[in-house]
Amino acid sequence: MDRRSKPHRGYVRARIAADRVRGNMSEMEIVTNSDRPDLEEQVKDAFRSVWPEFIFHDPISNKYTGLVETYFPQYDVLLLDDGEVVTGGLAGKALTALRERATAAGLQRVIAPVRPTLKSRYPLTPMEHFARWARNDGLHLDPWIRAHQRLGARILGAAPQSMIISGTMAEWEDWAKMAFPETGQYIVADALDPVDINRERDRGTYAETNLWMRHL
Repeated sequence: MDRRSKPHRGYVRARIAADRVRGNMSEMEIVTNSDRPDLEEQVKDAFRSVWPEFIFHDPISNKYTGLVETYFPQYDVLLLDDGEVVTGGLAGKALTALRERATAAGLQRVIAPVRPTLKSRYPLTPMEHFARWARNDGLHLDPWIRAHQRLGARILGAAPQSMIISGTMAEWEDWAKMAFPETGQYIVADALDPVDINRERDRGTYAETNLWMRHL
C-alpha cells in the first residue's frame, strides 16, 4: 500500500477526551493502522486470539480489507493502552471514536455489520429469531449487540451471507480441528451457522449470517 497518500498524523489521531479507565489502566489512545503501521503484528495477534481460524479465509474480506487503509484510513481505528493494542470490554470506546469521526466528517448514517458473540451457541437458530432475543431490561441477550445498543444503535435486520468461506476437506479439518466423515451439515466451534460438507466434491462451504445495526 502507498502510505504516502495517508492523511496528516494530526487528522487521523485523536484522544478520547477526559477518559481514564479505572484501575491500573492508563489513558486510552485512538490511532489508525495507517498512522501506526508498526503495530501491524500486534493487530494480527489481537485478532488471532479471539477469532476462529476459518474467519481468516474469506476471499472477499481478504481482498478488500486492506483497501480500507487506502480509501478510508481515518476510520480504520485501533485502541491503545500505553502503546499496546487492546480489545475486549473496551470495544465500546473504539465504536464511540468511530461514530465521532463519522459525525465530524458530516456523514448522515453509520451502519455496522455486527457478528453476535453468543450466536455460535445457537447455530441452528435463524439470525432473524436470534435478533429478537432480549433480556428483562430490554437489551439484547448478546453482549456485543448490547455494546452497540448502549451507544444508541438499533437492529435493522439480518445480513445473510455476510461472508462465504469455502475450502477443501483437508483445509476445513485443519481450520475446525475436527473430522468430517461424511457429506452433510456440521456444527463447528465458533461458527454462527452450520458448515456444509460435500466429501464427494472435496469441498466445505460456510455461509455466515451477521446483523446490520444503525448508529446514526
